[in-house]
Amino acid sequence: MKLRRFSWLVLSLLILPFCAAIARADTIDIATASPFGVLGEAGVTNVGPSVIHGSVAGSSLTPAVTGFPPGSVVPPGVLYTAGVANSGPGTPFGDALAAYNYAAGLSGLSEGTSNLGAGGAGGTLASALATGVYSFTSSTVLLKGTLFLNAAGNNNASWTFQIPTALTTASASSVEVINAGSGPFGGSITWDVGSSATLGTTTSFLGTIISKAGDSLDNAATIGCGRVISLGA
Repeated sequence: MKLRRFSWLVLSLLILPFCAAIARADTIDIATASPFGVLGEAGVTNVGPSVIHGSVAGSSLTPAVTGFPPGSVVPPGVLYTAGVANSGPGTPFGDALAAYNYAAGLSGLSEGTSNLGAGGAGGTLASALATGVYSFTSSTVLLKGTLFLNAAGNNNASWTFQIPTALTTASASSVEVINAGSGPFGGSITWDVGSSATLGTTTSFLGTIISKAGDSLDNAATIGCGRVISLGA
């Protein structure tokens, strides 16, 4: 399975609970991709009892979706065994690509070659990242430990991370929003990844990943308030 990571979107355990009704509306509009918890242009392979809140699909050209069961898609999410349209406005993959390009074009604060979490940006409560766009130049950005995001009392706060190549999380890493307003968090966290994203075992992640290559979520990794979209291999 690992050998196909860059051709498939591979899941071991992915849980996508709702934080609030508006949490999946995303500040960066993904339009017809918004109902999906998982989109893999070259297909989706699941291993183990994954639980996904949101629809799951490969593309119409590579529709294979395997491993359901033991994986499950929670209604009203739909498992699309024939795939969905993979190009052009008004299609899930076309709209996700437009969102990727839009996010990549935003002006952001340069984080250079920094990593995230312990020993890097946003790794302590005191250095928690304010809302905004953060741009990296590292070939691989590593998230280790806890990444703190400071909502400053705004329950609709948003963050965008521009990762030029790969995003990797160490095992047991996490993303945590602090200082949110009252009630469920309804903001947006977007990860714009130039190649692939790999979430290590037991990672507790937040936000929507839109990547240009394949993604891998290892055993017991979870994504809250978001989804994972692989645009191609």
